[in-house]
Amino acid sequence: MSVPRKSALRKLLDSDSKAELLTFFHGNPKTADSLEGLAERLGRRPTELERDLRDLVEIGLLREQRIYTLDSDRDVSLQKEISSELKETTARQESEPVEEVAREMTGIEMIDQIMPSGIPSPLMLLLMGDPGTGKRELCLEFASRALRKKRRVVYVALDEYPEEVRSSLAAIGADLVQREDPSDLVVIDCYSPQVGMTSKEDFWADPNNLSELSIVVSKALSSGDKIQGLIVLYSLDTLILKRGLNASLELIRTLRAKTKMAKFDSIVTLSRQAFPTAILAAVQEHADGVLEMKVQEEPTGLNRYLRVPKMRGASHHTSWIGYDLDFKGTVKTSQESSSKAARTKIA
Repeated sequence: MSVPRKSALRKLLDSDSKAELLTFFHGNPKTADSLEGLAERLGRRPTELERDLRDLVEIGLLREQRIYTLDSDRDVSLQKEISSELKETTARQESEPVEEVAREMTGIEMIDQIMPSGIPSPLMLLLMGDPGTGKRELCLEFASRALRKKRRVVYVALDEYPEEVRSSLAAIGADLVQREDPSDLVVIDCYSPQVGMTSKEDFWADPNNLSELSIVVSKALSSGDKIQGLIVLYSLDTLILKRGLNASLELIRTLRAKTKMAKFDSIVTLSRQAFPTAILAAVQEHADGVLEMKVQEEPTGLNRYLRVPKMRGASHHTSWIGYDLDFKGTVKTSQESSSKAARTKIA
């Protein structure tokens, strides 16, 4: 059944339960189950899924018999429609006039090579990559360099203890002990509440309560006297899985507005493999820029590549460029890859 391209993304993501269904079937494409069985798998009531399943059947993504199964061919065609729609949206956004922004080189070779005019600021940057691409290491490198420039860093730790964040920053050269202002680095502890522990941080929030998290972020942004800074949210995956897509997107919209007002840049991470194309596209629409990272198996082994599919207010290269990641989690220079992509490094 033909679906107007412009309505595909909206029809796929107009409810959190529909996003959960898409994520489930994307991760389990051979699954066939009843309404009741799917509701039990997702921890929802059957009545919550009825309308969503009916919509997915209507657009041809699911086949309805006595059970629901994913139509892989329709899934592929819908992904192409959504990718095409995203390209059109990105082109339109990048052609729109933007307010005058500052740009600066990051000092990170792999980023500066594909962003020759510098990264605009303030901006919200989505770092979207496969597992093993070094998303966390790149976030830490951005944070470390911001601290060296005497800027304030707010790190929203959803997937690790604050002590692990500080230890990792110290390991790559961030001086966290001798700093003139200890508040230059603020870690918002969203991990301890998830594992039932009491946080020792001045700023903490339960990620199940996004209103509380938004308030804590506002307090953290305004608690220092620096006029420039960086906020890192690692990772958006956790928020989507805990609170659903639409609530998480609302938080991202709010975060983008707050950080721009405070003249902070923001980095948000998302796994490419954890969610279907529709969800990835929805998140990308809310970012000013996107750095996409992938791992690809080739005759020479596993190779890693980076590109910039979107960056408002700055010229950028959209082709893939290779880089190497060693087992310590740092990026190093290597020879040109077999695919002729020049390799670069994070540090």
